[in-house]
Amino acid sequence: MSASDSRADASSSHPQEPLVEPEAQGDFEKAFAEGMAYAARARSMLGDLTNARGIYEVLMTKGAQVTGKASTYTLAAMMGLLNIFEEETAKQRREHAPQVVAIAARMIRMCDKQEPGCEWLHEVREEGPVEVPYVGPMDARRLRLQANAHLGSMHHENQAYDEAIACYDAAIEAAEATPATANAVDVRAELVMALNGKAQCVQSLAIKAGGSTPAEAVQTTGDVERQQTLPKDDLPDEAKKHFRSATELGLRALQLARELSAEEADENPEEAGDDDGHGPTNPMLLAVYCTLGDIAWTMRNKRLAVLNYTHAARQSIKCYGEDHPETKKALTLLSFAQSHTAVGKPVEAM
Repeated sequence: MSASDSRADASSSHPQEPLVEPEAQGDFEKAFAEGMAYAARARSMLGDLTNARGIYEVLMTKGAQVTGKASTYTLAAMMGLLNIFEEETAKQRREHAPQVVAIAARMIRMCDKQEPGCEWLHEVREEGPVEVPYVGPMDARRLRLQANAHLGSMHHENQAYDEAIACYDAAIEAAEATPATANAVDVRAELVMALNGKAQCVQSLAIKAGGSTPAEAVQTTGDVERQQTLPKDDLPDEAKKHFRSATELGLRALQLARELSAEEADENPEEAGDDDGHGPTNPMLLAVYCTLGDIAWTMRNKRLAVLNYTHAARQSIKCYGEDHPETKKALTLLSFAQSHTAVGKPVEAM
């Protein structure tokens, strides 16, 4: 989430080959900047995903008409839609899954130089990669990571676990590979997203191996309650191995997210984090702590679940404020874990 949520001045983006008269192009750029700013406020400050989604969809369509389907402007709107998808309810995510497939397919075509107008993505410039408005520097490596991570999330939502794992593995492998150029884009934030997504998917495999039905995305206390339906006795070795893998992935994502958060705090000392060393506006930490809380609760480790949900709630308050839907969700999960007892024998991961 945070990788695509950084703000870059639209004026710093690479000039697009105009498809309309310069005056109309200028009008579009002004309207685009206003629309992106409003969508960001609706999403981050108000938690209004419906209006934000509608704005991004209009901007994506208009961007394709005015600047081309592979322009930086169109890509910025597409990535906004992918971020909205990650924050929606399970029902909404299933409804919007075809759109994710279409957007990711276009992104991958751009990475493979198969989409007209994508030449800017593959330029090697001394000053660094091209800036995408409201997204930041972009190259083919980062874009391919984004596409695979969001595809993995979509496949997980649809319980296509093998496809999801394959997408996450492709993203992680690309993130860990040596960059092709010295000034390649930093993709550590995308690596956090892929590691965290794979941890959630492997958790679902653990629940399935234990003979229960995975909750694809923890959105309500009802989903947490369903995670208590694992057999009360000891679990099969396969389930334990998956739980261990999910925990390791989550902890790896947490370590990297905290490193990035600390770097942000160093760059902005006036916004230094709390005594825990957490950066002030890092949604990555919120997502990872929620995942670790979910895994701990599923493993019937109430103490660890409460600890992680506490961190998630604290991070959400710092990122969004107390009245934001993300904060209310985190606080609800924390309250549920505090007031309930995990049923059954604690799972000892292998």
